[in-house]
Amino acid sequence: MTTTLPLLLLLCFSSPPEDAPPDTTIDTSAGAPVNPPPNQVPDGDDAPADSDDAPADSDDAPADGDELPTVALEQEAEKPDESHPTAGEAVGSEGGPGTRSVMNPSTVSTHGGGSVGAKGWGFDFHGYLNAPMRLGLGEHPIDERTTVHAPLVPDDQFLSWQHTSHMRRSWAELYFSYGNQVARGTVVIEAFNFTDVNWNQSNAQFGIGQAYVTLAPRFKNSPIRLRARVGAFDNRYGMSGRYDLGEYETWVFGRTRAMGETVGIAIPVKKFTINLEHGFGVNRPNPSIYNTSRFTMLNHAHVGFEWNNLIELNLHYLAAYAMEEDRRGELNPENRRGRMQVFGPELRLTTKKAGFWYFGFSIIDAYKARTVGPAIEVIHAQGGGNYTLGVVDNYLEGPSQQSDGDGAVYTLSVQTEHSLRKMIQGDQFWGAGWDVTLTAYGMLNLIESPDPDVDGTYKLKFGADLFYSALPWLGGAVRFDHVRPHSDLPEQVFSVLSPRLVFRSSWLTREQIFVQYSRYFYAQRECDMGEIYYCTQPPVSPVLPDGWGAASLDNNRGAPLNLPDNNVITIGANIWW
Repeated sequence: MTTTLPLLLLLCFSSPPEDAPPDTTIDTSAGAPVNPPPNQVPDGDDAPADSDDAPADSDDAPADGDELPTVALEQEAEKPDESHPTAGEAVGSEGGPGTRSVMNPSTVSTHGGGSVGAKGWGFDFHGYLNAPMRLGLGEHPIDERTTVHAPLVPDDQFLSWQHTSHMRRSWAELYFSYGNQVARGTVVIEAFNFTDVNWNQSNAQFGIGQAYVTLAPRFKNSPIRLRARVGAFDNRYGMSGRYDLGEYETWVFGRTRAMGETVGIAIPVKKFTINLEHGFGVNRPNPSIYNTSRFTMLNHAHVGFEWNNLIELNLHYLAAYAMEEDRRGELNPENRRGRMQVFGPELRLTTKKAGFWYFGFSIIDAYKARTVGPAIEVIHAQGGGNYTLGVVDNYLEGPSQQSDGDGAVYTLSVQTEHSLRKMIQGDQFWGAGWDVTLTAYGMLNLIESPDPDVDGTYKLKFGADLFYSALPWLGGAVRFDHVRPHSDLPEQVFSVLSPRLVFRSSWLTREQIFVQYSRYFYAQRECDMGEIYYCTQPPVSPVLPDGWGAASLDNNRGAPLNLPDNNVITIGANIWW
């Protein structure tokens, strides 16, 4: 498929209506992470997800998700003195032939152009941070004295199916945008493992992780909305939460990670809206000889139907292909061509008193997928074989590794969210008062694989979070999760119970400080001699350098020689803006 025609339409119809009044705000939410609505009680959720239907910044009620986010505009630039050249323009040097740069403090970019109309252009800034202090309490393996360390737990690797959100790690993302109602550019800075309180782990500081330009033209006398995005960015499909990723912080169909383009169109028809979207891009994975994934192409298409902001049905298709030839230094040059497809439907129901419901069913079809790079991040896995972070190692292979990258994963994801006050008062309650909220969720994964260790097995995890918002500044909650990583190995089962206190500045706010105690329960905490798979397992790819199961590597110390922790204490804070 191609997007040439929509891009040409953008160039032809990218101006606001001539009779439109001057606007002092611009929309940039599509480039920033979607934040929880103001009426959502903070409950320790991690990084907000990017979604075009997130509510705008309001202290009263969510705004129409179809509108662009508003930002404060800069003062219009003054017209330059006509007796002097435009800032940055090359002019003749007084010393003879040649050019020199005009010294002007407003010229800060490497590339620029001539004068443009300054009306309507402005700057926007969004972001999110999560900063937890986590203490794992254990016992020395020899003298059994109490030890304190970074937590040794099975569920704190974001790119592992065992992830539960009890042990979120540090994370920060900053979205900087400049533009107007039609065009804007966005740069995103991302990082974890903050360097002032940790050693400087270079691969944790992503730097500029995304950079892209968005065009959202307005058509005269037409309600149709068109949006195109080109550059390095992500799209997110299959978010099980009402406003975010959901309690397991993953995507049922995928988060795209590619340099490329996406064009979407929304067509309102009375109370219905038809949404169409298509994108294409490429991903260049780590070129290490120990990484099996290769240069990967991404193609994806989506169609959705909305009715009256209550019912949303979406169909998704994403496909990633690796077709690169052999390169110098290859360790395993055979089977370089691979494919991974993800497709399926999802249903979202938003009611006044019966709460929010999400149902998603996805199918991952893999063929020689170890070569597929992380162009699609889906159900806790990056691509097919991105080191050991991909679908192959997380789902399709056991200890004997006999899948050859082939197989399928069938995933059912469910989440529902309920408010006691909403059930009683409906839309009359916007969150400014005491409330009791319940979020229940679960994920089931059925596996088909040539590897007999996992073929015909399933993974299952489910849980619930109960939150009591007692006072404007205080709330209390308890969360429980049960995790079954392998249906044929009950010894690997574990559960987590985490009560917590939440402190904040008001009923409706953006920040929270929380104190949490987590108790882990293991079906089999320690394996018997020679039976290394018959007990709770660390993540397939442990968090380096000191996550549970991490080995010593590159002259770094690995994880402590200890059993997984029973007790963990967390004091943390997060905020979105």
